[in-house]
Amino acid sequence: MRIQRRSMLLALFLALTTTGAAARPQAAACGDPAWCLGGITREGVTSAWSAVATWDASEVGRGYRTSPGLSALPLDGTVLLPIAAGWSDSEQRYTNIYGRSKILYALRRAAVFLQRLEPRQRDLTVLRVDTDFPLQAHAPASAGSDVHVNGRAADLAYPLVGTGSETSIDFAATFWLVYALSKTPGVAGVILDYRDEVAAYGHLALAQGVISDAELQALLRVARADKFRNHDTHMHIDAES
Repeated sequence: MRIQRRSMLLALFLALTTTGAAARPQAAACGDPAWCLGGITREGVTSAWSAVATWDASEVGRGYRTSPGLSALPLDGTVLLPIAAGWSDSEQRYTNIYGRSKILYALRRAAVFLQRLEPRQRDLTVLRVDTDFPLQAHAPASAGSDVHVNGRAADLAYPLVGTGSETSIDFAATFWLVYALSKTPGVAGVILDYRDEVAAYGHLALAQGVISDAELQALLRVARADKFRNHDTHMHIDAES
């Protein structure tokens, strides 16, 4: 799912340089809808976080939040879905959505934020959390080369725009997901192939007053580029131990 990275980044940087800090999101001068802020304002972001705060209060009593071991990722009330047909054979073997409290909370919270910020129909596919549950749920983290053995890491497919074979990565939604994860307690890092795109989008959002500089810096600390280029279809999320 490679994209035309240079042209998209150029369009976004042109948007940045042709709109002032006081410009509103509707004025973004980008040619690709996937790169525009789509009318999202600072007020809209604040409202989404207010809704997340209400959700947080209702989520405290969920069993997975207090479980010391592995729990199944609750899918209710979010747009999260388990892996389904259509993924590659290598990814199809990952069918486990069992994990520990912090990673499950991070996935649900980021999905809820995106849903409240931009309440349109979309699906977010969780490729895997703990690979070996239940057979090797307590294998040491050093077992083999797979970090998905302790329930503290998850693979989340990038959100897409388009239909059928004419789909591409939705960088707007990807940015907001990483932004939400950077503001979620317990998230240690997010590895993705498209850190440059997410960072550029963040600078645009900052220039238009939609996020603060402190929020952008927090996002840049959490978002990490994959030097091996193995995360072109999904982002890898690590939770703290």
